[in-house]
Amino acid sequence: MPTELSLKKTEARNKLRKFKIRLKRDVFFVPGWTDQACVCWIEPYMESGIDRRAGWEYTVKDWEYILENPEKMHYLQLVENDNAISITRNREGKIKKVEFKSDPTYNYTNFFQFAELIKSKIRASGAKEFDLVGHSMGGLDSISAVALDRKLDDYQEVRDFIETDPLEGLGLLITVATPYKGSTPADLVKNTKIDEWFRPEWSDGIRKQCENMAHDSKFISIINQKDIRERLLEKAKIGVYTFSGEKDGAVTSEDAFIAGAHNHEPFELILHSQRMGITQDPRTHFELFTLLKG
Repeated sequence: MPTELSLKKTEARNKLRKFKIRLKRDVFFVPGWTDQACVCWIEPYMESGIDRRAGWEYTVKDWEYILENPEKMHYLQLVENDNAISITRNREGKIKKVEFKSDPTYNYTNFFQFAELIKSKIRASGAKEFDLVGHSMGGLDSISAVALDRKLDDYQEVRDFIETDPLEGLGLLITVATPYKGSTPADLVKNTKIDEWFRPEWSDGIRKQCENMAHDSKFISIINQKDIRERLLEKAKIGVYTFSGEKDGAVTSEDAFIAGAHNHEPFELILHSQRMGITQDPRTHFELFTLLKG
């Protein structure tokens, strides 16, 4: 017998299948920490195509057939050189490994730098009005790209890493399992260096990204300043929406909420990523497309 949770997912999937949407603005999906290839939004972590099981959690890209103008969907690869990403697959076409060590972003040390990368990619696209959907650290990247202004924010970190004006033309900002206030696992890495036992191959950049998502990080502190938060809420003309999972081991619901935003009630039994994760759950997709269709 299907579980109550399975029935909720099936209900959301069936509702989505009845949608027919014309996007009003370009939509940029932003991946999170170490997901430079944007796998979370465009590829199943396990089983795809003919191997897909009944009840499979689709990716956002799987739903493009409900759009009248799918060309307005953009999946940002957070590298300076798109050719720097190397994807290894097994014989069934499933992703085994993603590498991007040859790209400068492998050694980025904070999400302010990724904000600059997002700004350059969106400006290069020519989009004048757009929505942003960020998973995990991708939400922090997005917030920083929209809200931080080196002319107004007198912080050394802003002066050091924010080089261009903030993005203009934002409609919706949607963050999904984003550690807006910080992440407990990031605290653990910062204070114990436990990753050196389990992931000794990590670059200094990847370690620093984790440290800068800790609750006491200066970078986290800056984006939580009242004037910056109010600027963010003002610049998102349609609104700021947050989503989270109640059993997300990486980001608690409380840390994913933004004061003054539309904070969705946490989904039950959702992981941070991978199969069964929040970006591959049809309930998340239903809420996202409901917002995007306006």
